[in-house]
Amino acid sequence: MSEVAEHFREAVHAGLDAEHQELLGVPAATDDARELRRVLLLADRAVREWAAQAAAHERPGRLTGYERLARLTPELGRAVQEAAIAEQKTGPDAERELIAEMVWGIGERLAGIDMQASLAGSQHSLDHVAVEAAEILIAAGRVLGDPGWVLTQAGDALHDLTRHQ
Repeated sequence: MSEVAEHFREAVHAGLDAEHQELLGVPAATDDARELRRVLLLADRAVREWAAQAAAHERPGRLTGYERLARLTPELGRAVQEAAIAEQKTGPDAERELIAEMVWGIGERLAGIDMQASLAGSQHSLDHVAVEAAEILIAAGRVLGDPGWVLTQAGDALHDLTRHQ
């Protein structure tokens, strides 16, 4: 079973109301290469989609620092942190500030992934990315005022995580 997918599912599950909790999918099998692809997919979606939508909400025509990022890789960890700092400087509300802090944490964890080593030593960081991604999704849902959007996005992400077997 994928630890990344399971940690993401559990964290989203905890943030949903009872009506939506039972609709989340089951995580997929794991190996190092698949886990890394899953965590990068999830980090990318959390930052470039969910955090970006929350940052741009009610700010028409504004391209966020998150949207300017290329598809996330461990090498872009520092750029993710810089995007989070830039978004914090735009004077966000408390919810967007929290999202920026979690995006910064994802950047820190991405930068710490050693692509040459076994992921066993990085599994804790990968799991943390999964939880932060879930928290970004839930916080973005609060900014957007749409719990149904959270469920749809979580379901799509879990589907993609299980598809990357």
